[in-house]
Amino acid sequence: MAVANFSTGAICLLLGVIMLRRKTVNLLAGYNTMPDEEKKKYDPEKLAKYSSHAMLTWGLELIVFGLLYLIFARGWLIWLSWALFAVLLIGYFIFVNTNKRCYKDEYK
Repeated sequence: MAVANFSTGAICLLLGVIMLRRKTVNLLAGYNTMPDEEKKKYDPEKLAKYSSHAMLTWGLELIVFGLLYLIFARGWLIWLSWALFAVLLIGYFIFVNTNKRCYKDEYK
């Protein structure tokens, strides 16, 4: 059961580090297919930084709960980790889509 936590957490950490170091917003779903006039609204560095921090948080959360499961052998820890992951993921999407934090200054 902890394998899913470790593998998904590792993928999130890897993508988070890549986005943080290289500022690659093209890894974000929908950014490549967005029209150019819509892309002009976003600051790629802010978007990459915020998204990479979110991915690092998700990855660390999954790995920590995977380790807690290995230590305490309680099945509810895995369910709790995925529930928390879902809450963090939905919260990220709501925050990015309702807040103009990742917009350029002239579009705020």
